Amino acid sequence: MNSYLSNIVKLSAGNEHSLALTKNGELYIWGAGGLTGLGDCNKITIPTKMDYFSKTKIITAVCGGLHTVAVNKDGETYSWGSTEGGQLGLPQ
Repeated sequence: MNSYLSNIVKLSAGNEHSLALTKNGELYIWGAGGLTGLGDCNKITIPTKMDYFSKTKIITAVCGGLHTVAVNKDGETYSWGSTEGGQLGLPQ
């Protein structure tokens, strides 16, 4: 069993990144660094908790081809990844 991926309720994969959502509403992400929203442009090979969401519970999240969308318990929606202009960004 991978200790990084326990209590998972949802997995999603894009072209170059993936995510896992825990039953506690924690979001883990890995893959092409510029797509993870972790602020690192290096490839992330280990599922890494997104501390950006440490003060809220994520209820659903999905990877698109080169982007990610997440929704918290209050219905707030966040997205990050490759924009139409090709720039990479952090969750907004």
